[in-house]
Amino acid sequence: DGGVVDYGAGIELAYYCWTDLEVHGWIEHAGHRIAATGRGWMEHQWGSVEAWDYRWKYVSGQVDGNREFLAFSFWEGQAPSANLTRSWCALIAPDGTLTQFRDEDVEIVHQGDWRGYPLQTAIRVPSVGLDLRVEPTFDDQRVPGSPFSAKLKPFWEGVSVVTGSWDGSEVAGWAISELAGWEPS
Repeated sequence: DGGVVDYGAGIELAYYCWTDLEVHGWIEHAGHRIAATGRGWMEHQWGSVEAWDYRWKYVSGQVDGNREFLAFSFWEGQAPSANLTRSWCALIAPDGTLTQFRDEDVEIVHQGDWRGYPLQTAIRVPSVGLDLRVEPTFDDQRVPGSPFSAKLKPFWEGVSVVTGSWDGSEVAGWAISELAGWEPS
């Protein structure tokens, strides 16, 4: 949509991402320097929204067959009385073609509970045979909040494993998940 994502409730934010970057660098550990290479993902989102007035769960990942996905649920207000305004999913084919699905065309189910955060996610788009399960590699990946604003509460952002099926083929891969607006316990 021209780099603008509609979150519902009259909220639109600018967004872009590069989903298949070559990454080269070094890892230093215990006095040893090790060369590292791999695939990376870079994204940026901006707009004029007061983040602490909303709650969201965002997942983006890469799976077998050079396929990628982005999905989110967005609520107006904070838990527990937040109102779901948008569910959205974008699928990126190996040739770079992007297909978007909204609300009734995508099912995003948030499951589990770690200190008030529903860390597991199921993403389903029946019309294209998508059925993914996203689970964190470990639970404690919480970010404590912002030292610059008392309004920005702690949020959870971390690495997750993806399993499931896409268009009749079993797939596996990696994702990043982000949850904000939940009341941590």
